[in-house]
Amino acid sequence: MEETTSPPPPRKTRSLTLSPDPVSRMRELHDLDTPTVQTVGTPATQTPNEKPLTTVETSNAEIKKVSNIASGQEIKKALRDALKAPYPEGSIKGPLTTVTTRLPAEICQRLDWASSITSQKKQEVITEALRLYFERLANEED
Repeated sequence: MEETTSPPPPRKTRSLTLSPDPVSRMRELHDLDTPTVQTVGTPATQTPNEKPLTTVETSNAEIKKVSNIASGQEIKKALRDALKAPYPEGSIKGPLTTVTTRLPAEICQRLDWASSITSQKKQEVITEALRLYFERLANEED
């Protein structure tokens, strides 16, 4: 019995949208890199009791992509890209999210000093410091 191989289904190609949620972006990357399963043979060539045969398309490039995802390289790249996205105009001033965090006493004391020196609110000092930290993270290489 000769089996024919049907061509693989067209791969869904689409551009990644810049979702504000990095987890959504990681899921989207994972969905694009997931190997596809294709059916070998056509229903006409199969007997009624025979299950369709399936093969997983694997190439060296796909295996490498999967290993990159497993090692976290793709996730780190997606997060770095998210950190590189420009801030929307006015986003530094609001809307605000209330965060309760525990700081070491020494850091808190230095925050008070920085606030006094710059005549900025503690919140503004923290916001600026985190913005600079995020920029540094975005530009780091592994």
